[in-house]
Parts: sequence; C-alpha cells; structure tokens
Amino acid sequence: NEIGLVGGLLYILAHSVAKGGLFLCAGIVEHALHTKDIRKMGGLAKTMPVTAIAFMLCAFSVMGIPPFSGFFAKYLVIEGILASDNVVLGILFIVGAVMTIMYLMRLFVKVFLGPPAEDAPPVKEGTPVMVISVLILGLASLLLGMIMFLPSQLATMVGGVL
Repeated sequence: NEIGLVGGLLYILAHSVAKGGLFLCAGIVEHALHTKDIRKMGGLAKTMPVTAIAFMLCAFSVMGIPPFSGFFAKYLVIEGILASDNVVLGILFIVGAVMTIMYLMRLFVKVFLGPPAEDAPPVKEGTPVMVISVLILGLASLLLGMIMFLPSQLATMVGGVL
C-alpha cells in the first residue's frame, strides 16, 4: 500500500544516514584501538566523547527513538503493515525493532561506558575530519526527523507514481 511504500522510502533515507554514521564510528574506534575485538574496548566515552555522542545520535535513529528520522520512518512502515492486515509481518517488524534497541544499547554500554580493557592502549579522539563527519551524520539523523515532512512529501509523490 502507499503508506507502507512511503514509509519504506523514508526508512531507506533515514537508515542510510544513521547506519553510515554508525559504520564510521566503528571505523574511528577501530582506527584508535587497532582492533575490531569488542572485548578489548571499554570506557571510550571519556577519551572519545564526540564519537560516543555521534554513535548515540545515529543509534537513536536506527532504534526508532523520537524525534529522530528513524522513528517517523518506522512509524509509517508499521502503519502500512497495519493497513495491510499482515499480523505476522507486523510482529516480525516489532521483534526486529526491539532486538535492534537491545543490540545497539549493549554495544554502546560495552564500548563507550564499560570498563576499559586492562591491556588497552591510550586512546584519543579521531582526526577532526573523522569526528566532524560522524557528527554531521548524527545531527542529520536528528534534523531529518524534525523536518521529515519534506522528504515525506517527496516520498508520497514517488509512492503515488509507483
């Protein structure tokens, strides 16, 4: 249906901005620690506060927390699912959303708030270009949520054509 299609288009937009930011945050952390092993990470919010903030901004959008863009996109997708009377798809979508909240919060707590690993090297924030890039994506996730009516109008026009 058109509601689901518009929601899907907005979800692609919101998710691409936020997920791009999350991947860049992962790259900054990997660059700083020279490892992908999450067990060797912890307490990075103290030494990498901007990366931690950018991660949470992007994560809030992917989780679907208002007023981030992911919330409005997920809302429209759920509304489209409800309009189609597809209970199974609705349950799967909600279970997936809950799991997303759980894994992103667990990741944030472990990497940014948890105790630092005993053998962790001294860490500092990424380069200005790295940090500014992820911060822009995090803030864009928030801003898109606040002006979601603009891409929503475009998506509605596209949805009407399709």
